Amino acid sequence: MEGLKVTAGKTLALLSKTATMSGLVVREYENIVELLDAKNKIIYSTIAAEILENLCSRHQMDKEHVKTILLPKVTEASQSNVSASGDDAEQQQLCILGNDEEKKLSDHRSQTKLTDQANEEQTAMMELQEAFLSLTLAICSELISADDFNVVALTIVPAEGVFVAKLKTIVEENCEATANSLRIVKLCGRIAVTVMRHGQYSAHFKNQKFMETLSKAPGIMSSLESYMLFAGTDCGAKKTARPLLS
Repeated sequence: MEGLKVTAGKTLALLSKTATMSGLVVREYENIVELLDAKNKIIYSTIAAEILENLCSRHQMDKEHVKTILLPKVTEASQSNVSASGDDAEQQQLCILGNDEEKKLSDHRSQTKLTDQANEEQTAMMELQEAFLSLTLAICSELISADDFNVVALTIVPAEGVFVAKLKTIVEENCEATANSLRIVKLCGRIAVTVMRHGQYSAHFKNQKFMETLSKAPGIMSSLESYMLFAGTDCGAKKTARPLLS
C-alpha cells in the first residue's frame, strides 16, 4: 500500500510540471501542504515539497497563501527533527539467543542491517532537505519579495540572523564530495543571493561570514562536479548545473 502511495505521489509530481495538469493538482493544495509535517513519512514530505515547488514555479499558487501558510509551514517543517526508528528489541533478543558463534553471526547481521537502515535514513533526510531548500528558493524567486520573506522569517524566529545562521550550518554540514551535498550547497548559495535583495540580510550574511563558509565548498566539490558534468550526470540544483552563486 505504501509503495502505491509513493508511486501515485511521484506521478502527481510529474503531472504538476505541465501547464495542463498543474491547474488540477493545485486543487489539492491544502492536502499536499499537510504532508510537509514532520509526523508524516519522509518520502511523503519530500514528494509534497517537489509538487509544491512545481506549482510555485508555474505561478499556480496564490501569493498570500504562500506567504501566510506555505512558507511558514516549510520553515517550521525544515526545522523539525525526524527521529530515526531503531530496532532495540530485536537487538536485545539477538544478544540472548543462540551459542557464541550464532550470536556473533546474528550480531554481525543485525549491525549490518542497522548500518544499512542508517544510511538509507541519512539519504532520505538529505533528499528531504534538498526538496525543502528548492521549494524555499522557488517561493522567494518566483512568488514573494525579499521584504515579504523577511516578515515571515521574523514571525517564525524573531531573533535576527537566525535564518542566515541556519543556512550557514547547512553549508558547513554538507561540504562533502557527494552529489546530494553538492546540490544542497548550491541551493543555499542561490537562496542567499535571493534574500540578500533585502538590505538587512546583506549585513547578516557579512557579520556571520557566510561567504567565507560558502567559498570553501568549490574546492572540495570541484572535482566531483567536473566528473559529473563529463559523465552527463545531474549535479545542479533541481536538474540544472549552475555555479554556487548564480
